[in-house]
Amino acid sequence: ESGRGTTRDATLYVKNVPVAYLPYYNFPIDDRRTTGLLTPTFGWSSSEGFQISLPVYLNLAPNYDMTLTPRYLGTHGAMLEGEFNYKTANFGEGTISGGYLPNDPEYGDQDRKSLQFKHDWTINPYLTANFEYNYLSDIDYIDDIKNDPNISTDLNQRRLAQLNFANAVPGLDASLKVETYQTLDKTLSDAKRPYARLPQFLLNYTTQNPQGWQFEYHNDSAYFQKDLSGGNGLAESGTRLYNSAAVRYNYRTPWAFVIPEASVRSLNYFYNPNGSSSENKTVVVPQFTLDTGLNFEKEGKYLQTLTPRLFYAYAPYKNQTGYPNFDTTTASVSYDQLFSPYRFYGHDRLDDNNFMSLGVSYSLFDQEGLERLKAAVGKSFYFSDRKVTLDDDTIQTNKQSDPVLSLSSQITNNFTIASNV
Repeated sequence: ESGRGTTRDATLYVKNVPVAYLPYYNFPIDDRRTTGLLTPTFGWSSSEGFQISLPVYLNLAPNYDMTLTPRYLGTHGAMLEGEFNYKTANFGEGTISGGYLPNDPEYGDQDRKSLQFKHDWTINPYLTANFEYNYLSDIDYIDDIKNDPNISTDLNQRRLAQLNFANAVPGLDASLKVETYQTLDKTLSDAKRPYARLPQFLLNYTTQNPQGWQFEYHNDSAYFQKDLSGGNGLAESGTRLYNSAAVRYNYRTPWAFVIPEASVRSLNYFYNPNGSSSENKTVVVPQFTLDTGLNFEKEGKYLQTLTPRLFYAYAPYKNQTGYPNFDTTTASVSYDQLFSPYRFYGHDRLDDNNFMSLGVSYSLFDQEGLERLKAAVGKSFYFSDRKVTLDDDTIQTNKQSDPVLSLSSQITNNFTIASNV
């Protein structure tokens, strides 16, 4: 009835070898939660010394609980971490976690702290809300305190409040968010710090037919703000309105696909360059793309597929010199990027294009459906210079790209290895 079992005068065996004598032991016999000590962790490193953590789980109520973890970190000293999880009846659920290390002798006797708050709220079948707050006392906290190779230090800790709309109309979703950041690198100049979005509105609509005609529309409207340190006013801040509308025809068969698309994109800026008088800028760019390929299959002990692919994109050049850059960066090179007309991540530049990409991919599937091998190679051929640049980039004049090789293997259901050259 209690969900607990006890033993007295017991011996613990591993592979028929007695490893411990337990004069008394209390253990769970079902999945009911209970307060108690969780599995401790310990370790040692040449730079940090001996480390130990003793997590204690507190089963406070059916809808909330807490884990407190006293830790000792060799050269840094003693600290306390905690995690509080909760669920409410009508206002969602979330997690509050953090840590406190007083007077770290390895960090100039400074107190070191962290705080994370995440909350998700399903208001109704169409509306959801997300809240997120992150704080770190210093740029080295993750590296020194967390000691987790799977965690990287994000130099800009996000603070976010977001309202999402979906599921009411097929293919339509929208979100409204306010997003700011804590920049950990104190040496970073104001110009390099990220902009706050106060607020940002996103709307996407795509008709749902995968065959035949398809229409797509996107809107990204935001006010970007960046304060100069020392109370010296605003950096280059303002409003950006991005709109794109596209129509495509999807021709897909088991053996081939042909997808022509025509679109038009527009940018409207209302901004203050470096706190001066307001400026307005507008640019509109039409675009045409054609994506086509063949699918070859060979059945046997393994299913093999071969897909040659051709992609063409054209968009005229429109001068965008001097336009602000609020949240855009250059796209990285990959096989998939060869078949995209967009050279930038973000909406601060509208590309000029006149290029063709050729590629071929090969896949081998085993009888369980795992893609044991996928190999793809391709390159792009440019028929004109790419004159639209981001910040201080130079005009790209090369006539073709370097070849891109992609290799991957799905070794098991849970493990995949991939390489991009």
